[in-house]
Amino acid sequence: MSWDCQLPAYNSEVRGEAPVPQAPLSDSEKRKVIAALKQAKGNRTFAASLMGLGRATFFSRVCSMKQDPKWAKLIPEPPSTATLTGVASPDAAAKSSAKRIQFLEAKIDRMQAARVKAVRPAKKRSGRDDEIVVAMPDVHGSQQDPAAVAAFLGDLKRLRPSRVIGLGDVIDCGGFLAQHHVLGFVAEAEYTWEQDVAAANALLDSVQTAAGSAQVELLAGNHDERPERWAVTAALRNKVDAEFLRKQVATDIVLGLKKRGINYYRRSEFYDGLSIQGTIKRGKVLFTHGLQRGAGSGVTACARMLDRYGTNVCWGHTHWLAQLVKRDVYRGTIGAWNSGCLSKLAPLWMGADPTNWNHGFTVFVVARSGNFLAIPVPIVNGVSLLPELKL
Repeated sequence: MSWDCQLPAYNSEVRGEAPVPQAPLSDSEKRKVIAALKQAKGNRTFAASLMGLGRATFFSRVCSMKQDPKWAKLIPEPPSTATLTGVASPDAAAKSSAKRIQFLEAKIDRMQAARVKAVRPAKKRSGRDDEIVVAMPDVHGSQQDPAAVAAFLGDLKRLRPSRVIGLGDVIDCGGFLAQHHVLGFVAEAEYTWEQDVAAANALLDSVQTAAGSAQVELLAGNHDERPERWAVTAALRNKVDAEFLRKQVATDIVLGLKKRGINYYRRSEFYDGLSIQGTIKRGKVLFTHGLQRGAGSGVTACARMLDRYGTNVCWGHTHWLAQLVKRDVYRGTIGAWNSGCLSKLAPLWMGADPTNWNHGFTVFVVARSGNFLAIPVPIVNGVSLLPELKL
């Protein structure tokens, strides 16, 4: 039995009223009950007063109508206990509290927004804003290592740099133009100077093709300046004759650097306001061929270069692949990068002595601020490790 049918008996007992026997209701009377309930919005007591009936009598009529499915579906549901008593149920109280909290939070947000300007997160910079600079180490013309050069050219094409800086010794010039030869060099003097120049020209063709629109610059190495030294000696220091000979054999002339649009920096001249010859400054890094004497090896060479140059420096010459980053009390954090080589690792003139040379080069990723990341790239058995970074 429903709560509606029990309530009249309960109320009768409390009030001392006896249930009123009910005769069967006509359809007209039933419609009046439905109309009164709708007008009272389901409140049985109010509906009874509208019809002028006692509560027990009215509730009995409602109970009798609920037994008939036809009329039961038309009877409005009574209002909840919370509505009758004016006391909110726990669920209703929680919902009301949550709405109040949301209202207050929104009001606080509006008040803060009126006084504090919202800070938008910085947009992620595109990698296109960065500049890629590639330092190309010693190649030595006809003494280059074909597999290492091929790996370097592949990386150059992949990187699409904005600048390529040759660190010197793009030719070998170990034949008759050389002023001195290391012990045992004659065994390796089979190539001609013409072949050496042709190999260097082919290399520069490949570099400019792979680098696309990148600006290419070339620092003179000690091997590159051999023809000029020969010209001075052969002309007995006569300036006019020396210049005539130089124009026939000088590295920048035979490689057509002017026609190629490649700037050439001699070891005897000063550039970019620096106090040391044969060195250029690009951003926060100095580029040079390297110390002629007393460089040491590996990290020792890096330490000596930092001591001599006093700032970030990248060089070739030694054919070692090494780096050292240190913090100087006065100069802050500075680094030195020895870029390896692209030449043969075991030349004949070294005999059976193993070298500690390494194939490789250095990549500088330079931000608009001038800060940079230097990445020494080893080339092992003709395979560059740069693609492993998935740039």
